[in-house]
Amino acid sequence: MRRFASKRNGQRNTALITMAVTVVVAAAWYFLAYQPARQNATRLDADMVTLQGQVDRALRARERLPEVEADIERLQRERTAFLAELPTQSDVSGLVVQLRAAATRSGVAVTRLAQGTVAATGAVPDVRTIGFTVDTRGRYASTMAFLGELEALERYARIDEIRLSRVGDAVDPLLDASFRVSVFVFTGTDPGANLGAAP
Repeated sequence: MRRFASKRNGQRNTALITMAVTVVVAAAWYFLAYQPARQNATRLDADMVTLQGQVDRALRARERLPEVEADIERLQRERTAFLAELPTQSDVSGLVVQLRAAATRSGVAVTRLAQGTVAATGAVPDVRTIGFTVDTRGRYASTMAFLGELEALERYARIDEIRLSRVGDAVDPLLDASFRVSVFVFTGTDPGANLGAAP
């Protein structure tokens, strides 16, 4: 009887040890193999969604590539045409003549015309600005007409400042005006030379 009880106890202990080892092995498998694999699979799924989105964007961009290239070519042609219209730095004397002629047409007298320094614009290569100060004297209507002449140069000039002062107390007094103007000039090679060759 004792031998039988001892045998049963031994079997029970073996079963308990086997169960305990099984639980430990299962827990170790879950935490060391299954859980990391599941987290890795979740991360890979998220990465696949992100990559698929990037692939879709790349495909859409590739479909638009001919349109973008055409836009770049058009903008390059427009830029070249614009630069071809700018006066060159060597044309400064011609600009001075233009300003004096505009004053004469408008009916104002130029009392002072001074050229400032040449400065880089920073935004467009080979384009510089030359500052001019033009002082005039004339009636109100003539001064406004000269201002209109300056505004007509807006393709390559910018009016930075206008100062007006009244001379005398007449009903239509003379105005002393000072216009500070920046003129954009092209300093590179002639952009019009390869205008027709632009794609």
